[in-house]
Amino acid sequence: MPQIWMTYHEIATLLDCDIEQAQLEVARRLLDRRKSRDGRTRVKLDQVWTARFYTSIGASNQDLDRAIDDLKIAHAEMKRDGATSQEKLPARLTGRHPRLSANELSPKKGRHAAAATNNVIFE
Repeated sequence: MPQIWMTYHEIATLLDCDIEQAQLEVARRLLDRRKSRDGRTRVKLDQVWTARFYTSIGASNQDLDRAIDDLKIAHAEMKRDGATSQEKLPARLTGRHPRLSANELSPKKGRHAAAATNNVIFE
């Protein structure tokens, strides 16, 4: 299992308590502590807190997990349909959006309207 070292502030955030309570809990658990080069004290998490840390990370990565699932589904559909390009996939999965005409991108009024439709106006 990898070593996770956190500051008291980070531990307080993890445990949803204040820094003083985090320091007391670290002392009670007899966890390893070291002064880091940046001057902050870091604490090596035990197995229980490491598991809690991983759980908190997993909860925050739900969007990433959803994106990975979307890619797996898209890959399976492309493989099933024999598609060799992204043409059959919806825009949200390809990152591409349909092209818009110049009028749709920036509607202009007055004398600039013709320029937006590729007509040139000379004064």
